[in-house]
Amino acid sequence: MIKTALVLKGERGILLFRLLRECSEIDLVGIACPDGKTGWLTEVEWKKYFVTTNLDKITALPEMDTVVDGTGESEVSEYLKENLGSGVRLEQLTSRSVLNALINSR
Repeated sequence: MIKTALVLKGERGILLFRLLRECSEIDLVGIACPDGKTGWLTEVEWKKYFVTTNLDKITALPEMDTVVDGTGESEVSEYLKENLGSGVRLEQLTSRSVLNALINSR
């Protein structure tokens, strides 16, 4: 299992979360919504995942393997690059990269 945190924004971020939570190889340990919009999460999801609007709290999560940046914002990506621990991988996802990953997984 890959311990993963998601940094999301907008409708695209919600769809990315819904997709990745179904992946058996991914253990979602946290969700950050830097735009402050977290009302789309269900009560069960709030209880199951660590949810924050603060990027510092996501970068500080222990025992994390990967952070997936689904915001599409260069400022967020740069912040994550500068503040993630040395052993944590940053993946920047775009609509195209998610589509390519799905196509190549078959």
